Amino acid sequence: MKKIIFSILRFSVSFFLIYFLLRKINFRELSSQFLNINYYFLFLGFTIQLLTVFVGSYRWQTLLSARDIRIGFKKLLSYSFIGMFFNFFLPGTSGGDFVRMYKVIDHTEDKMYAGISVLAERIIGTYTMISFVFIASLFSFNLLPHKLLITIFSVIIMFFCALMLFIFLKTWIISLINKMPGKGKTSAKIKENVIIFYEAMHFFITHRQVLFKIMIISFFMQFLSIMSCYFVAKAIGLSLSVFYFFIFVPVMFFITAIPISLSGIGVREGVFVYLFSKAGVPSDTAVMISLLFFSLGVLIGLVGGVVHFWSDMRKTD
Repeated sequence: MKKIIFSILRFSVSFFLIYFLLRKINFRELSSQFLNINYYFLFLGFTIQLLTVFVGSYRWQTLLSARDIRIGFKKLLSYSFIGMFFNFFLPGTSGGDFVRMYKVIDHTEDKMYAGISVLAERIIGTYTMISFVFIASLFSFNLLPHKLLITIFSVIIMFFCALMLFIFLKTWIISLINKMPGKGKTSAKIKENVIIFYEAMHFFITHRQVLFKIMIISFFMQFLSIMSCYFVAKAIGLSLSVFYFFIFVPVMFFITAIPISLSGIGVREGVFVYLFSKAGVPSDTAVMISLLFFSLGVLIGLVGGVVHFWSDMRKTD
């Protein structure tokens, strides 16, 4: 019952945000932009976004290999596509991660670490994304309102402080978990699993060689995603400094990952309208960029749908 209520609430959030944005849009301008799309730039944006799935699968395989979990690249690639497909039906833009977890734990005895590898990948990717925003903000200090930049810097500092605490206070955190209230076998089992979970996450994040490699791959993935969005904007004739995209796109990814709407619909458009308005871009153009960028992801996600249903059919046969 709770799941149904939360699903209705998320659908409502998406619906009302879209409704609010549609009221502010000039549909004549929107249709004009759509009819004059440069398909070369749009195809370039699509190809780059497709490439991020392959790079992301390689990143995931690298994390698993650190724990000596050997799963073929093709298998992980198919799970990445399937995860993208389920993102459209689950909250936020990271709901498909749970599907990837479910798929990968069937292929190893080390189920805890295999499942946590997906979360570790997401967390490392988030910190890379925040680093991108920080670097881009330094180069774009005169392009955006200082209040917005101060807010961005505050969030970045908060996240990096949390990471430092997570890495350097391992003994204290485990001790704190053990001191949590609760007695009996159930409580002890929960504490044990929480500690295993924490140690698994700590292993991935503090494994220097692997972490460095994952960070490099994550930076490359972020670069690809940003350039994909940049070419989508170019496809509708928007001429804007690429530095704006290096700030706006990671911020959009960060906010839409919060599970408050279905697949980030409505939230994504709202974030783009707000951020691009700071660069003097009209609301209808910002919405058009968002919808086209999301549509490319939908096309790629449909590949995951085909893979998912095809593998299910083979199992039943």
